[in-house]
Amino acid sequence: MNLLNSRNLLLKELKTKKYYEIAENLKVSISTIRRQMKKFGLIKHIARWTKKEKDTLRENYAKRNNLAKLFPNRSKSSIYKAAFKMGLKRPFRKRTYLLNERFFDEWTNKSAYFLGWMYSDGNVTNNLRTIQLHIHKKDLAIIKKFKKCLKSTQKIFIRGDYVEFRVHSKAICKTLINLGCPPKKTHKLAFPTNIPKKYHASFVRGYFDGDGSIHFNKPNTIKIRIVGYAPFITKLKEKIEENKIYTTEVKNWSSCSGIELYGDNARRFCKWIYKDAEHLYLKRKYNRFFNHMKKRAENWTN
Repeated sequence: MNLLNSRNLLLKELKTKKYYEIAENLKVSISTIRRQMKKFGLIKHIARWTKKEKDTLRENYAKRNNLAKLFPNRSKSSIYKAAFKMGLKRPFRKRTYLLNERFFDEWTNKSAYFLGWMYSDGNVTNNLRTIQLHIHKKDLAIIKKFKKCLKSTQKIFIRGDYVEFRVHSKAICKTLINLGCPPKKTHKLAFPTNIPKKYHASFVRGYFDGDGSIHFNKPNTIKIRIVGYAPFITKLKEKIEENKIYTTEVKNWSSCSGIELYGDNARRFCKWIYKDAEHLYLKRKYNRFFNHMKKRAENWTN
């Protein structure tokens, strides 16, 4: 029985794993797991804010930093979300961590690549204040590169098998939304319309590193798969094929849609995205392609 279609099986998994770990194992998005949890009533009900709590928040929001102590039963995100809904604001405070808030304002190979990552595994929070990237710790190196590109001094957190990187910036959130990466983006994504063609490969490489895979059948047959929201994948297919790289028709599975490339088309795709990549790629995926070409006795270097 499909785990996603069984309340009992999903509940059993949730007793020993985090929902994002289940998503990783099933190779589906986190939002898919959350949607099924909600369907089966497995998401805890969040108690409404009382009048007393709201009055306390209204009185202290602008003048206290340790708000969590006033609301021990509320998460920080819940506190900030309530404040946002109530229209509460705080006086300007000097930024604790350094950050280049204009990183996504200009099209470069780096900004296009990490925009692709934000489209796949990134998130803009509902309060429009924070962006975050949450991936497996085996890919920590790419988080470090993102941090370096942003010139950020914000800490990277390792939680179990996963790495999380957050930066707090209304300006970056606004820019990402304007570039087509809004909060709760799963069913809203559209291929960015204003991205120059010269940066398509970098953007696609970033998205592929997040929501793509590279496999091999014996002896050395290559297969590429990219998954996501159907309208986005359809447009992605068009952009890839503009380079005379041909994919399968868009396939629809239970939790997502996707395209696949085989053989020569898969190799052309990899050569296209890795050309002039400036070392901005997931090393484990690039190495799989590099070793594939080596077995074919074909010289390849990006």
